Amino acid sequence: MTRLGGTLPRLLLPVGAALLGSSLLGCSSRAEAPEPLTNAGIRDLVRDKWQYQEEQMAACMKSEGFDYFPREFDEDSLVLPTGNRKDARYMEVTMTVDEVKQKGFGVTTNSGSTELSDREDKNDQYAAGLSHADYAAYQLALEGEKGCDATAASAMDKSFQQRESDLERSTETIRTFVFSSAEFAAMSKEWSSCMAQRGWDRANLVEFDSTIREEAQKRMDAIAVPSSSTEEGPAAIFYPTKELEDIHKYEVGAAVDFVECFDTIRSDYDDLLEQAHERLA
Repeated sequence: MTRLGGTLPRLLLPVGAALLGSSLLGCSSRAEAPEPLTNAGIRDLVRDKWQYQEEQMAACMKSEGFDYFPREFDEDSLVLPTGNRKDARYMEVTMTVDEVKQKGFGVTTNSGSTELSDREDKNDQYAAGLSHADYAAYQLALEGEKGCDATAASAMDKSFQQRESDLERSTETIRTFVFSSAEFAAMSKEWSSCMAQRGWDRANLVEFDSTIREEAQKRMDAIAVPSSSTEEGPAAIFYPTKELEDIHKYEVGAAVDFVECFDTIRSDYDDLLEQAHERLA
């Protein structure tokens, strides 16, 4: 999803490409809340943006004369690049060998079949019940150039601009301190040497997990088998068991190598990161 040192707003983009915008009355406190530099704080920000977007979409569509059913935020959809421990600080790597042996980097875990969200199904059912003329108007109101999707995105950008700007200044301070240090250069060289011994030539500490995630997702997309929705339930995407197991094995193997090699520098990295966070105090 992201790189070890990706900017926090960029960290949110894969989940939040549609999370942008909203200025609903009563929501300003969420947009203005200070954001702690922890995994819990990151999740809070993503959740706030998601809910803000959905509320604005519903209000906008109502003003256009249509129903819109907001989606619930899916906590499991957000996989943080350095581990999911809630109290972990920004850029703190908490992944353990035992953890990644089970789920790798989180791409293939629990992907035997993926049901489409209830919200999507409810909106699809609602749209399917409209007349031809009303359906065309519904689509224009939702996805037109100046439709509710676009206006909600613009509004949320504005509402969360200051909150994300303040947060990005803090994360930039941390990234600059860590990545410009001679200590980190030495750690990266040691980690890359460890990875090379395991067959990962020219592995980059900052980019490795992102590269593996993207490759695993690419392989999953290639084997995905969609089904049609039925009266019994929503549509689903299935992955052939053998092929999915092979992708999971690839992802887990890469993640285990990443963590085991990172363990050789973990103590030094934690010390350097502590110094970086102290600069914000």
